[in-house]
Amino acid sequence: MTQGRKVVSMVEKKARGTARKSREREVPEPSEKNAIPPSKLNKRAKQIFNHLVKRRFGPRGLGSATYTEQIARIATCEEKLEKLNETLEIKGMTYWVITKDGGKMIKQRPEFVMWKDLTRIVNSLYSDFGATPAAAQKVGPVKKPNKPKPKDRFFS
Repeated sequence: MTQGRKVVSMVEKKARGTARKSREREVPEPSEKNAIPPSKLNKRAKQIFNHLVKRRFGPRGLGSATYTEQIARIATCEEKLEKLNETLEIKGMTYWVITKDGGKMIKQRPEFVMWKDLTRIVNSLYSDFGATPAAAQKVGPVKKPNKPKPKDRFFS
């Protein structure tokens, strides 16, 4: 399976002199308001949502209301992963099956398959936010909204 060309950041393209104005994307400025967890989330997912907004994405300027839906998706998946982890700790990741000829075979639990899929989805969602070093280079620096400094009111 091919993966296509490697993504080169605009900073690198500008440094090389290969940047084209027509290919630059406008990145919308994040809202100044902090994201509020949607009412459809359960109690644990709301806790995860608030943690992500305050601790993980907030310091980088990504905890704003602009990204509420995406952060809610991550929180929901994280909450489901926690439940699956608890189940897998009790039941294990595999189970024995007796075959038609009387032999034994090990199979993966359906919960483990769901856990693997959810982990893949969560990693993808986190990389959209630049939460890994490689993804952070692709996302680039986040522009924070310009807030007027208090001294600017007096010295303008």
